[in-house]
Amino acid sequence: MMMVWDTIAQQAEFRPDAIAIAALDAQALTYSQFFAHLKMVRQALHDLGIDADRRIALLTQDGVQTAVTMVACCCTAPTIMVGPNTTAIEFDTILRRAGVALVVLGPSLPDHFAKTAMAAGLPILRLTRSPSDAAGVLQPDRQSDYAPGNASETVRRLPTPDDPFTIIMSSGTTGRPKMVPRTHRKIMALASMFGSYLEYGPDDVIIVPTPIHLSDGAYAGSQIWAAGGMAVYNSGEFAVTEFVEQFRRFLPTGFVGSPTLHRAIAREFETSPELLDSSRLRFVRSGTDAMAPELMARLAAQFQCNVFSYYGASETGCLALRWLDHNHLPTTFLGESVFEGLCVLDGRGNHPSGRDW
Repeated sequence: MMMVWDTIAQQAEFRPDAIAIAALDAQALTYSQFFAHLKMVRQALHDLGIDADRRIALLTQDGVQTAVTMVACCCTAPTIMVGPNTTAIEFDTILRRAGVALVVLGPSLPDHFAKTAMAAGLPILRLTRSPSDAAGVLQPDRQSDYAPGNASETVRRLPTPDDPFTIIMSSGTTGRPKMVPRTHRKIMALASMFGSYLEYGPDDVIIVPTPIHLSDGAYAGSQIWAAGGMAVYNSGEFAVTEFVEQFRRFLPTGFVGSPTLHRAIAREFETSPELLDSSRLRFVRSGTDAMAPELMARLAAQFQCNVFSYYGASETGCLALRWLDHNHLPTTFLGESVFEGLCVLDGRGNHPSGRDW
């Protein structure tokens, strides 16, 4: 399959009561409930005139409701993931460069995001968290220009595999920061790659403590949903105490995070080794940055499972995948082809077609 939407629809049809997404502070969503919510949000966005030819800016804070909203938005229109520490000037630049048509704001964000969006004349939807609903509630901002249209007047264009699923902001470590599109096809290529290496199945449960606005936080869910498993998200910003409770309650088979998060988790489990008595862990995987060999060895010995170090620049996807099994036998794949094409940027970091995403 080439679309995240289709994978969730398939799971909703064949495994409707299986849990797709969960958190400690909200009721879990089955695949049936998850897909019903995606359809509801897509229709609401279509009523606003938002389809695959428009762009959404999603201001993300960590939390399961944000994760669900992210998927719903991305499955309808190219969605730019904007981190909560973005300044007003940076946000204004993003809105103008990307031609954003709608802004979605999470709860408890700084006021400058709404003010900047309103100054640009953009409609705003606000996400409200609800303990009884992992999906949360999207409502129009009363102060913004919200003018829903009539869905029956126009046929809205649905995304194709080659439309952007999301547009992420690169960190700038390999050049000037850029808006980098990831198509639906590429997201599913990554899901297929990780599903193959990690042998994902419907009994797998992964914890995703990585911030959602970063690429790995955005895509880890799609990788486990393709196999019919469960993704567990934070209630808010990462806290090692919450991770411990997630570990106890959900009995994960794997977790995905940055090396910094892995070090914090390793320290906590070293002081409480009894937490591993009922462990089902099969793997630990890094994301957003390469993992140092000493950290890989420490995690493999501590959790007695395979440890995968994945790294790729935002512009290119996966560059290298290295793993260390619990017998400390390293294996490395470098430069394996994941996508169908390769684009070489010029000396200034520009696409040769001249298109500046």
